[in-house]
Amino acid sequence: AITYLCAKQELSMKKTFLSLMKSIFTAIKSRCLNLRKTRKASLSNPKLSLKRKPGFLRNYGKCTNNSNSKTKVAVTQNKYVSLLGKNATDFYVPQIEPREKIEEAINLLQKENRERWMNLPQWNWCGICALTMLLDSMHIPHPLLLQMYQAAFDFGAYKLIDGKIIGAYHKPLAQYIKKEFHLDSSAMRDMTTKKLKEIILNNNFFIASVTPEIRSCPVLPAKKSGHLILIFGIKNNSFIFHNSTGFFSNHTQCNVEMPFDLFEKYFSGSGIAIKKP
Repeated sequence: AITYLCAKQELSMKKTFLSLMKSIFTAIKSRCLNLRKTRKASLSNPKLSLKRKPGFLRNYGKCTNNSNSKTKVAVTQNKYVSLLGKNATDFYVPQIEPREKIEEAINLLQKENRERWMNLPQWNWCGICALTMLLDSMHIPHPLLLQMYQAAFDFGAYKLIDGKIIGAYHKPLAQYIKKEFHLDSSAMRDMTTKKLKEIILNNNFFIASVTPEIRSCPVLPAKKSGHLILIFGIKNNSFIFHNSTGFFSNHTQCNVEMPFDLFEKYFSGSGIAIKKP
């Protein structure tokens, strides 16, 4: 009887997970079709922005909608610098759609056999999501997420090792960005938060290597790598970034503000700097 109940519970969990994955893939397909239509329109009208759902501004204790905020875009020692402009939330790209379900999907993944699902693109394309955000902000035409992921794979940014997809490797990804989109990009290592601040103030985006636990702040991480986020601004003594696998429930997806000293605890010291033209 115990064996039967365990088997029944396992089958139920599998059905729930498969149902969730089906809804995710359906949402991704729908999003791709909508983005294709929007980008075709943007090519004929460069002033047309690629709108997405509004996000939230994370300020550790205060959460406000960012749609009406006035952001100064500058490359000086101003206290507020945003390379994505005043509508930064419009360019947020989640790894999983709908973004409200990211936390649910990750929690379910941890209960299931993790190795069975880690080769699915949406668990590996955090770097591609970060790249998509900055390309969209500059209205640079680009392929769909899955096509960019495959192209980056061909550049060596991802590798299949012992049946597992490993990546993204920073140097090949930087080469892909430079060749395909003609942006000055370079992989960097041994970075400090002071150096990273200088890079942002010098008009550079930075795709930073961090721990996935950055979405669960203030939980301290066991390691400082495994995930990529897009840093695009500075406010007072904090970095501003988008996290493609942040949680909707604790507002760690769009415009996350994290103090320099706290960010250092989650930052591996490596990443990719991309110069904004």
